[in-house]
Amino acid sequence: MGSVLVFRLLVTPLMPKFSAPTRGELVVKLFPNFVNALAIFATSTGVFGLFHLLASSIEEPSHFSLILPPIVIGATLAVILYLVLLFVVRPSIMRMSRILSEMQAKNQQQPPPELPKLQKRVATLANVGLILLIVILAFMVYAGEL
Repeated sequence: MGSVLVFRLLVTPLMPKFSAPTRGELVVKLFPNFVNALAIFATSTGVFGLFHLLASSIEEPSHFSLILPPIVIGATLAVILYLVLLFVVRPSIMRMSRILSEMQAKNQQQPPPELPKLQKRVATLANVGLILLIVILAFMVYAGEL
């Protein structure tokens, strides 16, 4: 969640202040690495979360029934967000990066009509993802307090 917050609060407001070539270069060089790192961190978080859940269910079986509902809700939202990241956001960012790389290689000034649609999709999903991450965090904290 921290990386998404940093990106949303620091990088997004700076983007309009950069020149078009600088924005293009930033997207081409930073976004694919960022989304790949996000996928790796999301995968490892899910795996370690499952191990933690299994360990806590073995350690205190009676307590496990209390924490199960918020964990199931949070995990369901996390899986939905993870699938959206892998199958919608990542391909959109990779396509956007490819388009901008081609524009830079051809020294093309006018972006293709697909680019603004991809940018809007990624921006909207980033905001939705951030909200979902906050909701997931709330369920995790609630389960931790039980």
